[in-house]
Amino acid sequence: MPTKPTETDYLLTWLWFFVCATVGGALAGALVGAAGGAALGAAGVDPTQAVFVIGGASFVASGLLSYLFFRLFVKRLVLRTLNRTARRRRLRAVRSAPVSLVR
Repeated sequence: MPTKPTETDYLLTWLWFFVCATVGGALAGALVGAAGGAALGAAGVDPTQAVFVIGGASFVASGLLSYLFFRLFVKRLVLRTLNRTARRRRLRAVRSAPVSLVR
C-alpha cells in the first residue's frame, strides 16, 4: 500500500505550480499580446476589437500553460511518493532477510 504524501509535499508542489503558472501565464500573455497587437495593428483592425481578440488568445494560452505545469508537478508528487514507498519496501526486505554465514 503506497504511503500518502505529506502536507509538506502538497505545499511544495502547490507552491512550485503556483509560481510557475503565474510567471508562465504572465510571459505567455505578454508574448501573445505583443505578437497579436503587432499583427492585428498591421492588418488595420480596430484597437477596441483587438483587445478582445488578444485577451481571449492570452487567456487560452495561459490556461494551456497552467494545465501543463499542473500535470508536471502532480506527476512529480506521485513519483516522489511511489519512490518513497519502494525505498521503504526495500529496507523492510533487507531487514527481514535471513543473514547467511559467509565462509
